[in-house]
Amino acid sequence: MDSRIKRSRSLSIKLKLTAAILVLALLAGILAYTLVLHILNNNRIDQGIFVNNIDLGGLDVVKARQKLEYESLRQLNRFSLTINCNENTWVLYPYDIDGRIDIESAVAKAIEISRRDNLFARFVSAEQTDNEKLNIAAPFVYNKAKLIEQLEKIKNAIDRKPVNAYYKFTPDDEDKFTVIYEETGVNFNIDEVISIIDSELLKQNTSIVIDYEPEILQPIVTAADLVGKNELLAAFSTDLGGSSENRVHNVRLAAAAFNGMVVKPGQVVSFNETVGERTYERGYKDAPDIMADASMEEVPGGGVCQTASTLYNAVLLAGLEVIESARHPYPIPYVDKGLDAAVNMPSPYIDLKFKNNKTYPVYIHTYYEDNQIHFEIYGEPLEDGKTIRLRAEVYETIKAPKPEYIEDTEGRYVKYKGYEYVKVKSRDGCKVKVYKDIYKGDTLVESLLLYDHYYEPVKGVIYTGIQTPLFVPLSSDGSDDGLPSDEEIGEVIEVFIVNVFH
Repeated sequence: MDSRIKRSRSLSIKLKLTAAILVLALLAGILAYTLVLHILNNNRIDQGIFVNNIDLGGLDVVKARQKLEYESLRQLNRFSLTINCNENTWVLYPYDIDGRIDIESAVAKAIEISRRDNLFARFVSAEQTDNEKLNIAAPFVYNKAKLIEQLEKIKNAIDRKPVNAYYKFTPDDEDKFTVIYEETGVNFNIDEVISIIDSELLKQNTSIVIDYEPEILQPIVTAADLVGKNELLAAFSTDLGGSSENRVHNVRLAAAAFNGMVVKPGQVVSFNETVGERTYERGYKDAPDIMADASMEEVPGGGVCQTASTLYNAVLLAGLEVIESARHPYPIPYVDKGLDAAVNMPSPYIDLKFKNNKTYPVYIHTYYEDNQIHFEIYGEPLEDGKTIRLRAEVYETIKAPKPEYIEDTEGRYVKYKGYEYVKVKSRDGCKVKVYKDIYKGDTLVESLLLYDHYYEPVKGVIYTGIQTPLFVPLSSDGSDDGLPSDEEIGEVIEVFIVNVFH
């Protein structure tokens, strides 16, 4: 009994070993078969692999590429990119953007799938592809720089910058301001369009039509924003009565350079740059002007400091920011002490500069009327209906020193004894504080000290004659009326000698 059981167990073990050996042999055969297939088909595409629905199974790289090239040409001939925008249409073709079907990448992917490292998995996969189709997409590729170049042409045709509303300023008309309404802009977004194109290409779409709605750009300033932004901020005038015809001409000519000026927010205006150098070629005439040594001299453009001073006061009253300014050597009669503005060019260079510190433009109107030069500035008023007044407070006066007398040995200004020429007039000095007072109605709400200026006293310079005249003129009022010239003296002497000898 025991012997039969032992024989039965031995037979069972042998059968199991035999079965195991047969299974191992089968697996070895399968692996060997797969290895042989791998070696034989190392450069071939597996069955069931397609590219763009074209069967490449069993083909090597060269033949697969050849088979695809013809079909890719057919696909390229069918490819088009149509862009509709703002009732305009643009059509791009492959040659416009160096477009092509990327055969190489698709074939490489097919070979990669056919060369899987796991031979057993590859074998299973090969078995599966007998019944299943694996389709690889050969993408349409293009030269992005070329596409951008084409899209920029469309952008240039489509784009339009928004236009802000603004006032057309005609200062000499009764209605000085005309509203020009705003306009929206358009932006063709190239990056956005490229993103749409790439999305369509991923879908293997070869006839792409894009109905593109460009971005609408809104203006920053609308007509509604301009309401109340063209009010009269300041009006200031100075008197030209008593000025020579040439001086009046110069003041008016310089003021005309500002008439109609529109100063944008943040813009800095220079008097010298606006008016230019005061020369004969620019239309200026000789008129008295204050020199650096406090003397008066006839120069082209004499008197334009009155234009600058009138503008300066208007700018302060309008609440604009003064960037640069200078005073004369002594106070001048047409504005309050401390509120004058000296200008000169080219040397020494003295300028008046101001800045539009408001949110909206300011507008300048100048005109000449009743012997006065007028400056008006329009724009955005101060908040809460506030206004500005200027106040000059002289708190000390300094007497001028005694004048200096100089003998005019060269006869440059005066020749004869008893006569003199005042080169520089003696003037008292003073100290003055200039305030900007802010009012709401008639109530002072704030007072700001702008600056404390010191006009130094001016020491006079008087030239006296040293020559003795041959006779004393009849006039005795100290003037040189009746004092003969050298030529007249010669004639008198000559007539006297002739009469004596006759």
